[in-house]
Amino acid sequence: MDLDTLTSKEWKRLKKAAGIEKKKGLGSHDASVGKAIERFNSKRKNCKANPDEQTIREYFTAAQGLQQAMNNFLDAKEFRTDLAQNFQSEIQKVVREVDAKVVKLANIYNNEYKKLQEQSLKTIDKMVGI
Repeated sequence: MDLDTLTSKEWKRLKKAAGIEKKKGLGSHDASVGKAIERFNSKRKNCKANPDEQTIREYFTAAQGLQQAMNNFLDAKEFRTDLAQNFQSEIQKVVREVDAKVVKLANIYNNEYKKLQEQSLKTIDKMVGI
């Protein structure tokens, strides 16, 4: 599982393959990750196409939402089988990637926004790594 290629469809497939199904009372955690992935991918696409103050902020907020949704999912589920534990490790890897993205976006927004205004789109793509 890779953050750059993760989609809600892929999330659902991986979750099912690992034997992590909806559990009574915990369904909202399942649904929120898929929605958070969709929102994250949408905001990343918007930011890449038009990196300005608003799109960077929206991308940052979407990354934080994905971070929270995945952490809630990890807290709400039990990963008993080896396959499920491997899935848990993959989720934790993606959470670390999202954590790094959140920090990077915050730093860009806080420390480099004026530079962003002056630079071309290609340079911004390299800085943000989107």
